[in-house]
Amino acid sequence: MNKKLIKTIASITSGLGIAASIPFVITSCGSSPEDVVPSNALPYGVYEIQNNILLGFKEGIDFSQYEDDYDTIQIPSNVTKIECEAFYKNSTTSIPPFIKNLTFAENSNCSSIGNQVFKKCTSLTSVSLPSSLERIEYEVFSNCPNLSKIVWDAWKGPDQTDLQSTSFSGVCPNGGTVTVTNPSGYDSIKLLNSLIDSAGMPIDWGLALPSNVYDIDEENFLNGFTKEFLDNRDTYSDYRIMEIPAKVKQIASTAFFTTGITKIPGYIKKLTFKKESNLTEISGGAFRGENKSPLKWVDLSNCSSLVLLAEDCFYRCPQLSSVQLPGSLNTIWYQCFAECNSLNSIVFDKISANPTIYDNCFKNVALSGVVKITNPVQGYTSSDLLTFLKTKGLPANWTAE
Repeated sequence: MNKKLIKTIASITSGLGIAASIPFVITSCGSSPEDVVPSNALPYGVYEIQNNILLGFKEGIDFSQYEDDYDTIQIPSNVTKIECEAFYKNSTTSIPPFIKNLTFAENSNCSSIGNQVFKKCTSLTSVSLPSSLERIEYEVFSNCPNLSKIVWDAWKGPDQTDLQSTSFSGVCPNGGTVTVTNPSGYDSIKLLNSLIDSAGMPIDWGLALPSNVYDIDEENFLNGFTKEFLDNRDTYSDYRIMEIPAKVKQIASTAFFTTGITKIPGYIKKLTFKKESNLTEISGGAFRGENKSPLKWVDLSNCSSLVLLAEDCFYRCPQLSSVQLPGSLNTIWYQCFAECNSLNSIVFDKISANPTIYDNCFKNVALSGVVKITNPVQGYTSSDLLTFLKTKGLPANWTAE
């Protein structure tokens, strides 16, 4: 059914006193006759469906005829599976750039979405998934940087839904919203954390601990977590991020570490700071991990007044893979990131010269990784920084970006 015919139907219904925007039932080939197709969704005639498996678009479709009035793909209810790479051909998406929404027809029978189906669909902003869905394969929504809204009807929970580790990798990096409609035992927060923990969703979609869990004195020194938090840490297990309040000026020595034990709960994956942070110093061993810290990401880029990272700050944080550092940072003491065996990304912002870095700061990090400067100043390049860091223990196989 082409656009001209759809517009004709809309005109006829309008003449009969029926609102033209009301969806109508279509019975095009390969569709379920009972499906109601919204007026902004592509007609079912564009899809190639065999044995109830959606293979992609039919050959030779002129999508320009739909460009002005359509922004949605609705998967027909009789589709039981979307085939691998159905809409991803020759390393690019076949979905037209005017499509922003993915939905499934009411009473959908779709139980599986194959590998890379919607990969690199940069126009996609929202996805509504059906209750019938039980499996999402690798990289289904990979590299969809504008996808910021996910709705799942009556999600059945992690035990009955197979999410592959990269299913949602590369969606909007700055976060978005996750909603479970008609929940039956599993709410939106449980789905959000399942997507983060198991399906590659960026950590910035996660929830940050409330500011009242931090022990901050009158001089704005952060001494660690409050006793109330430490005594009841399991009640905060829905959170994934430590976001330190902007008023904190200094973090005390071993603030989040006691002899042989990190005080950071296992569910926390990222350390970051509020915008316009007043932090100037992180004292010795403040986030020392002793091979037990759960931190994977450390982002200090909002700390534009930070000048010092003292000795052992992040020593032996085995899962730490990425650190972002501000250009104001001019001194990094002994073993600050030593024995962080997974660390493979170091990013500085606006750095203009070699900082003071003591020996063994980067001893026994990952054997290969990337050094990068965002917003370089005065001609100081990532290659200059890389060369310098290699004199301080960074392995030879690291490269500059």
